[in-house]
Amino acid sequence: MNHIRNPLILVFTCAVLGLAGCGGGGGSSSTPTATAPAATVNIMALSTSSAAPGATVTITGSGFKNVTAITIGGTAVTFSIVSDTQIAITVPVNPVSGSITLSGPGFSVQSATSFSSSQPAPLITGVSASNIPAGGNFTIQGSNLDKVSGYSIGGVNLAVVSSSATSATLTMPAQAISGLLTLNVGSAAISSAYQINGYVPATIAAMLPQIGIVGSNVTINGNGLAAVTTIRFANGTLASATAASNNTVAFSVPPGAMSGPLTVRDPYQEVQSASTFTVEPSVVPTSLLSATSGSTVVLTIAGSNLNIVTSAKVGSSNATIVSSSNTQLVLNVSLGTSGIVTLSAPGQTNVNAGSIDSTGNVGLWISNVDFVHVFDKSATDPTLRLTPGRPALVRATVLAPVAGTKSPVVNLVASSSSGASLGTLSMSGPANLPTAKDDYSLNSSFNAVLPAAWVQPGVKVGIRVLAGNGSSPASQDVTPTVGTATAMRVILVPLTVGSATGVLPTSLSDVQKALARVYPYANGNIVVQKRAPLVISGATDTTTMNWAAPSTSWKLRVKSKVRILSIMVSYRCITRFPARSSPAWAMSATGPKAVVRRLPPLAWTGLPAPVRAIRSTTSGRNGRPSWCTRWATTIR
Repeated sequence: MNHIRNPLILVFTCAVLGLAGCGGGGGSSSTPTATAPAATVNIMALSTSSAAPGATVTITGSGFKNVTAITIGGTAVTFSIVSDTQIAITVPVNPVSGSITLSGPGFSVQSATSFSSSQPAPLITGVSASNIPAGGNFTIQGSNLDKVSGYSIGGVNLAVVSSSATSATLTMPAQAISGLLTLNVGSAAISSAYQINGYVPATIAAMLPQIGIVGSNVTINGNGLAAVTTIRFANGTLASATAASNNTVAFSVPPGAMSGPLTVRDPYQEVQSASTFTVEPSVVPTSLLSATSGSTVVLTIAGSNLNIVTSAKVGSSNATIVSSSNTQLVLNVSLGTSGIVTLSAPGQTNVNAGSIDSTGNVGLWISNVDFVHVFDKSATDPTLRLTPGRPALVRATVLAPVAGTKSPVVNLVASSSSGASLGTLSMSGPANLPTAKDDYSLNSSFNAVLPAAWVQPGVKVGIRVLAGNGSSPASQDVTPTVGTATAMRVILVPLTVGSATGVLPTSLSDVQKALARVYPYANGNIVVQKRAPLVISGATDTTTMNWAAPSTSWKLRVKSKVRILSIMVSYRCITRFPARSSPAWAMSATGPKAVVRRLPPLAWTGLPAPVRAIRSTTSGRNGRPSWCTRWATTIR
């Protein structure tokens, strides 16, 4: 069979190649040779006359099925025949230049257009740093960088210190610029993927003052401070910048700060001061006693941190410090001296320690001014933050040297940050003045409600104690810290379990008021909304819900622009059982503290997250748990 099949192939091949001739007569044993005249192979066009190594160049023409070799300027290249009219060649790694030659049996055809391989485009693969001080140097790494004629950022040219094919050292300009690093190749600008940020190097020249207490204001002078966001104390405590410019940055000493060098921080750098900032404890007087000895009045002051007092005055007269310790300070003044006893200590404003009259008797004394929103905090407490646009209770404790002293008239005066008068309020108080401060009783202090419109940043509050029967006047001015406005949105979602659906409070404003009593928000900044009932699948009544698993416990979360230091949520679930499987619930903002839990996964199908349900710690009838499963809250 093989002997017969081979002649058939030879005959078929000869017939196909008949146009080119089939040589030899009968009986010849030589293999026929097929040739294609050059005229049948024609190069019409190149897809490009220049390309980088590895690129594909397409040749179009005719007769390409007979091509067996291709060269560029005499250098053989890899190719593939796409069709009789198209060939794809791969530009070799080594540089090539010249005409493209197509060769085959009996022909060789050259292109009329020359081709040359181009060098690969410059490429940056890394930078030594992305944040560079103005005037500083940085280095880039890459390939073919010797083809780059220049570098720029945001249209500003960079000085080139040195350059090679694989690296370049560049200098940032004297001004701080930021943007993508751009390569200039010939007349083309090529943006890299590297963002470079320039910044002015920060320097610290001075701290004013160099001594302060918690809550006192400090200003750092220097240069390049405009971007400073935080100040770090020696023990790691951080303070936020309250104001910053190129030459100054201001902040308040935070609780927990300790003495040592200060470090200013911005997004690009940290700079430490050469000198030390000293954090002093606050001088806190708690009582004043007087005794007359001849022509001298001996004043004994009790309190804390009294050992750091450096000087004292009574009225405008200097007092002599006889002795001092942490808890007691003894002063001498001449008999006949009267006025407020003022203590001076490094890093803090003068402290009012009471007053005496010309006979040496102790007069009335404003020991403290407190502000109350949710929590009661002293005006000197560095953590005090009043909510703008929310009424605040102000209470002032006025102390008398002896029990039974009749209370004088006490007023509150307020002015805005610009100094404009906001008004005067009459403060209500006890019939007789106390001799000691009671933090837990409003009945022993003078109280007034600061209107919501007055509670704005920079408000100044003054307590004015008018002269009474046998008592001299007293006054004290404070400037409470007022925070920034923030908002909270609460969504109530009734839950349907089986045939029972939770009942929302009759008035959503009741929920708003309840939240305002607990959270530091102005009434107008708390929005309460409701949604249609959500059907809880997989449960027919509350007994089928598994609340007991510890893994399902949640803590109530509130996302806002202010830091909430403490949250206490109290609810009472009032249960009634008209039918075993259909209990109904009401909600109150009083009662035992609630435990916040979530439903089992099966029951949360389709529930918009985050949704929280509240479980009461109280028990229902017959010892069964009392579940607040008929409503849930979303707090965003």
